[in-house]
Amino acid sequence: MRKLFLTKNILRMFVLVLVATVMLVACQEKDPRTRPPVRPALSDQPDVILHITQELIDQIDEEKVVILPEATLSSSTIEKNARAISLEDLLEYLIVFENVYEGRKFTYQIVGSDEFTSRGNNNANDLQWSELLAGYLLLTTNPRRTYFPEFSSEGKYNYNVKDPASIQVFRTITVVKPNGDEVLFQLSRKLIEHVEIANLQNSNQMEESFKFDQLISTFITDKPEQYQYIVSSMDYPENDRARATLEWSHVQQAYYSRVIDRIFFPTTNDNPGNMRQSNVVRVTLMLPLE
Repeated sequence: MRKLFLTKNILRMFVLVLVATVMLVACQEKDPRTRPPVRPALSDQPDVILHITQELIDQIDEEKVVILPEATLSSSTIEKNARAISLEDLLEYLIVFENVYEGRKFTYQIVGSDEFTSRGNNNANDLQWSELLAGYLLLTTNPRRTYFPEFSSEGKYNYNVKDPASIQVFRTITVVKPNGDEVLFQLSRKLIEHVEIANLQNSNQMEESFKFDQLISTFITDKPEQYQYIVSSMDYPENDRARATLEWSHVQQAYYSRVIDRIFFPTTNDNPGNMRQSNVVRVTLMLPLE
């Protein structure tokens, strides 16, 4: 009888511990402070859509066409002697930017006629300007297909989009984490909390802007005050004047305007050096030099 009583008590204690453990885990899952930081989402609101139409293809100069001896489109598909045009040449027909440097302000998603995109099933990063220029449009495959040799050699076949119908263009600032990883922040209203504030000329005009510290989420660092922030415009690295070093206190005071495409500080006149950078494309976190 005594053994039965002890067995029941042990069983009851085990059940209580199990219930408490389950409740603790459930509470932790509900508490956002205990969740690992999540990579910033990519936008579904492009700034520009460049359409790849049959009319556009018909305009391609035959001298622009090249022959690719071998194009590995997937783990099981290899195209031999494909006729192709580089996306750099194709963009001459599509381009809407003032000059080639403007392209560095954006990232690019290729969308197929079936709405499959270069982000693939794993929500891969959109293409940087230099990455986009390294691709091709294959003209002899059925259907046509984009092809990126370097990504394909790494097994990243999602960028080889069948029957590409458009290239979606997103204004983007790349943030470089302390470990060197690059994180894309696409500046759509859906992803960035925009505010309306008076502009620096104290006129009645209002500007759509966002607080610059929104770019430094916990996914980037949970100790932002430890770092300096190297802010680079689209002329980087050719021009040292196109870079500014901000302390965390400056980042917290700064706003970025989508209208004039520039950092500004509406609450302070303390703007040392060249901190009011225009056409920002990159923010790099670095530990201060000793």
